[in-house]
Amino acid sequence: MYEKGYLHAKTISIDTEICSIGSANIDIRSFSINYEVNTVIYSRQLARELEEAFQHDLAHCTEFEATEYQNRNTALRFRDSLARLFSPLL
Repeated sequence: MYEKGYLHAKTISIDTEICSIGSANIDIRSFSINYEVNTVIYSRQLARELEEAFQHDLAHCTEFEATEYQNRNTALRFRDSLARLFSPLL
């Protein structure tokens, strides 16, 4: 989990050879309802820069632990589950 605010990056680097930057989420809504766009770039330099930015961001992250979530307040977990039901409409 990113600790320095909200991180909404949608990038991927593959083998420091190819990268993709765009607006698409990996979910049904993005694939079937939303108009999303990504670009695939064949650039070792840009792929390397994205990987370096990712490594920098990792320094400001903590690993998500499922047990930590399960130990949260029941009301908070219920709220999250309820919000998940409405997420296709948001």
